[in-house]
Amino acid sequence: MVGIRAHGDAHPERRCDVSPPQPARPGAPGFASCGCLGTGAALLVLFVALKLTGVVDWSWWLVLAPVWVTLAGAILILTLGFVLLVAIAASEDDRPDRAARPSQHGPVHRWGRRGP
Repeated sequence: MVGIRAHGDAHPERRCDVSPPQPARPGAPGFASCGCLGTGAALLVLFVALKLTGVVDWSWWLVLAPVWVTLAGAILILTLGFVLLVAIAASEDDRPDRAARPSQHGPVHRWGRRGP
């Protein structure tokens, strides 16, 4: 922490604590782990700048392609994760050691009371 006194501060004994900037959280959307723009975000900025300056005559759908590619990748990863989760759950239900066993204390009846 570095103490910095504001220019023209009436109270020189009062100092502001300024901490160094925090690095980007690893895996944060749109940022690389070094705190820089990721490839998709950099391409998006470049494409928008080229479109607004008139260098390219692309449709906005094509200019925003890095957004669509990132979104499609996220949907694909979520879908694969869901399929994997369902496959794991289904394989655990088929295990013989998970078969229903009779209760040692008798059946549980309505309202949670046990039978005789």
